[in-house]
Amino acid sequence: MPRATLSVAALFILLMTAPKVSAIQYTYTNIDMSNYYITVPMSLNNAGQVVGYAVATFQSNAVPFSYQSGSYSVYSPPISFKAEFTRINNNGYVVGVDGYPSWGGPIPTGFLNTFSNLNTSGTYSGISVVNTWYDSSTGKYTTGPGETYITGINDSRTMVGYYWNILGSYQGLLTNKTGGLLGPPEVDYTPISVSGYINTYAMDINNSGQVVGWVNNPNTVGFIQTGDNIKLVNLGPINSQSDTRLVAVNDCGQAIAQVGMYASLIYNIQSETFSPIELLNLPSQYFGLQVYDINDQGQIVGYYFNQSGGHAFLASPVPLPGSLLLLGSGVLGLGAVGLRRRKRS
Repeated sequence: MPRATLSVAALFILLMTAPKVSAIQYTYTNIDMSNYYITVPMSLNNAGQVVGYAVATFQSNAVPFSYQSGSYSVYSPPISFKAEFTRINNNGYVVGVDGYPSWGGPIPTGFLNTFSNLNTSGTYSGISVVNTWYDSSTGKYTTGPGETYITGINDSRTMVGYYWNILGSYQGLLTNKTGGLLGPPEVDYTPISVSGYINTYAMDINNSGQVVGWVNNPNTVGFIQTGDNIKLVNLGPINSQSDTRLVAVNDCGQAIAQVGMYASLIYNIQSETFSPIELLNLPSQYFGLQVYDINDQGQIVGYYFNQSGGHAFLASPVPLPGSLLLLGSGVLGLGAVGLRRRKRS
């Protein structure tokens, strides 16, 4: 059952072009699944467990998968039509989406997989927003479980996502209690929307309750919701692109920003700065990078593009050289000395 939508008066909206800081370098490991046309890693947790989806051939349905320490597992949710694992939390709970009508499948349904580890089949709980929505296949309004996408979950099992509403647009959702379920299939949620924008997509939530996602009308900009405040983030002008999508956030306040089609950045929410992502020793003729998640150690997952197609990766940040760390501590020490002198004067 929905709760009251966040008040427009409570929204604090700011469009910005953030200052750039130096690139973060990463070493990476390819995690393409053999015998699959494409592997898309959507999320990873602090234990290094990776989840996502894979497609065997260009015209085949997607299947959800997990990966850890070189080992893969493939799963079969109840509908199993272009199913995806979209996020995993640090306790091993996984959310996802099952069914895509644009691919000839049934109405999309979010799900929560309650297995305690990724080596068991798990128990799937369907999650749908129950409301009145327009069914384009029949040309009529229908009341019941509607198109629902669950895209994020934190360690308290608070979930975010988006659903198709009666106005014919997508609206974000934030579940109101642990697990978010009143009982299959209805979910207890608060809608998330931004005044002046048609569609709102809530993509991830961290353990502080910060929600990230994006809105469009028709331009696409990212948003960060902290409590009742929403801030819009536009990094598009950085790469001469028109779109900014915030797709993930960790507990350190780092968000993944997808800018345009083939570029991804790390956006620091507190300092309002961004860092380019540099994968070391990429193959020649590399021309694009798409990152989907970041954990608290700064590890990222996504895929890069070259002449042979897209390739899934898991990457870890390169530690700063000791000389730079000493330099940083020295600068901080000088700042502290200067502050003490000013206080004495």
